[in-house]
Amino acid sequence: MATSAKPKLLSRKLVADGLSPVSIFHALLPSQRYAFLLESVTGGDTRGRYSIIAIDPDLIWRCKDGKAEIETEQGITPCDEKPLVTLEKLIAENRMEIPDGLPPMAAGLIGMMGYEMVREVEHLPSDKDGPSGLPDGCFMRPRLTLIHDNANDSLTLAAPVWHGQDEAAAIARIDATVAQLQKITPLPPVDEHSPAPDPVEVASQFGFGEVRGQRHRDQARSHDRDV
Repeated sequence: MATSAKPKLLSRKLVADGLSPVSIFHALLPSQRYAFLLESVTGGDTRGRYSIIAIDPDLIWRCKDGKAEIETEQGITPCDEKPLVTLEKLIAENRMEIPDGLPPMAAGLIGMMGYEMVREVEHLPSDKDGPSGLPDGCFMRPRLTLIHDNANDSLTLAAPVWHGQDEAAAIARIDATVAQLQKITPLPPVDEHSPAPDPVEVASQFGFGEVRGQRHRDQARSHDRDV
């Protein structure tokens, strides 16, 4: 068994070939206890470049009612320190150098903080009747992250190998997930050396004067309707 002396990130890049982030998440979700799909949005209403799917965590940090705990394969360990202190230490311990060409969210801790976490920094009345039963905060260290690049329709599978972990197991996780997605549609590997497609020339059917004239006519019609 080959183990890693220091953290490293193994990855494989495929052509998404029409698979949407939602269809990928739907295909992988049934076998997962913890998983998430994050969509990036710019300006509040425009879909961003990356969609991130994370599955199969080997470490989970949770906080509820001011008490934090860490869950691993060995069990659940309560944290003695304040939740944000334990989270800050955990983030520092799980930093990894990301290889060039991969987005920064390919490895590390990813999760969420609910509104109740504000009580860790402010004195506010406690809402003990909250109906959700969800943790106030939850972060996980996924053993596999899938990054859908909406700009070039590619899918990158990234498997971190932390200190002492088995590299072969990480490769096997990538292989198994690719095989699972292949049942939906073939996913050919990305050829990084393939030539770029020929540029497409786009020409307007109207000249500048025609466009200005049409715009003025549209404004006039709009004014007539308002009147």
